[in-house]
Amino acid sequence: ATPRQAELSTLNLEAANVRCVDGWVTVTPTLRTTHSRIYACGEAIAPLSNASTAREQVEIAVKNALFCATRRWGDRPHPSLIRTVPPCGRVGLTEDQANHRFNRKVVKLTVSLQTEQPGVTDNPMWTSQEASFLAVIVHHRGAIVGAQCVGEAAEELLALFSVAIDQGWSIARLCSAQGAFFVRSSANPSGFCADVLHRLLLKWQAKSVNINPMKRNVLELLMNWQRDWSRG
Repeated sequence: ATPRQAELSTLNLEAANVRCVDGWVTVTPTLRTTHSRIYACGEAIAPLSNASTAREQVEIAVKNALFCATRRWGDRPHPSLIRTVPPCGRVGLTEDQANHRFNRKVVKLTVSLQTEQPGVTDNPMWTSQEASFLAVIVHHRGAIVGAQCVGEAAEELLALFSVAIDQGWSIARLCSAQGAFFVRSSANPSGFCADVLHRLLLKWQAKSVNINPMKRNVLELLMNWQRDWSRG
């Protein structure tokens, strides 16, 4: 729960004209310090909430140091994770923020991170507490705008939704692309996340019909036409 902080006092950063404030290195949005040729990232600039944040900062800092400094930290929504047991966190907008921004044209989809599948009871991913859940805030047109998660898979799921929010993906787009984002060495099985996203998609499909009366009417007309045609 208590974030670590890098030990900077022995690096003599003042001699290199690298400014520090309250024990943290001051950087620009491109992660460049007050020295034009020195970049910093990770626990040297701010407390880190998860490993995915650290990996992204390293990539931005290295590419900006070696090439043109065009990549900026902060352009993408970043997950905020609290390492409780089980972990909990969020990314993007909360339900209240989304309602205020989009004039209440949002839907909250909540799925439990429990499953009844046999043969997986020895995996802590499947036997987490009943309070474990994933809540996703979706614009009425389908775009994901926020997510909150409590459970052992919180870090992996929130990192996935961070990409989805940044790219403006819908639930359907995320479910079709999710397999490419899971790291093979991860302790969280991709099958578990795929199952969660599938159940999330089913909830969205059920609610989207009620949200859009025109879509519901068109589907009803289509079904009636198909029945009449099959009888003829």
